[in-house]
Amino acid sequence: MDLEQVLAWDPDIILLGKFAPTLPEDLYRDPAWAAVDAVRARRVYKVPLGGYRWDPPNQESPLMWEWLAGLVARGEVPRTLPASIRTQYAFPYGAEPSDAQIAAILQSTANRESVGYAALGT
Repeated sequence: MDLEQVLAWDPDIILLGKFAPTLPEDLYRDPAWAAVDAVRARRVYKVPLGGYRWDPPNQESPLMWEWLAGLVARGEVPRTLPASIRTQYAFPYGAEPSDAQIAAILQSTANRESVGYAALGT
């Protein structure tokens, strides 16, 4: 997909997968992307990465759904998501992640300029 196709679609939200080095700030700072609604509204997000990638179906899919539903429906990452991560990780991984690990999973640094992450407090 190229920029011209994205401009034609003019999406409300853009999700960046783990295999691309692109970060939300890259799109925010590139004038070529300035006409895209998602960029103007600062609704570009790096998809979380936990024990496994969150975007393909896997044991962490319910966390992806909770994350994405919050962003789409309410415009923020659900405040309950860190607790959900702790609960979901306890069984398959045998441990609860720390606050710093949860911030890393949620790509809080990469997403810091995107709408909805400030409410999470990570």
